[in-house]
Amino acid sequence: PLLRDALERRRAALPKDDPMIIDSLAHLAALESARGRFMEADALLAEAVNAARRRFGDESAETAHYLDAHAGNLDDMG
Repeated sequence: PLLRDALERRRAALPKDDPMIIDSLAHLAALESARGRFMEADALLAEAVNAARRRFGDESAETAHYLDAHAGNLDDMG
C-alpha cells in the first residue's frame, strides 16, 4: 500500500512524465512482480516505458533502463 500511495501522491503533485513518477511505477512493478502478479507489473512497466520515452526519448539510457525492467518481467511471465 505504501508504494501505491506514494505513486498516487506523486501523480497528484507532479507532471505526468516526471522522473519521480516513472521511478514509482517501476518500484511498484518490481513489488508486483516479486509477488507473482506479472500482469499488474507489466501494465505498470509499460506505463513507465512510455513515460520515459516521452520524457527522455527513445535512445536515452533512462528509457533503456525501463525497457530492460519490462523485458525482465516479460521473461518472468514465460
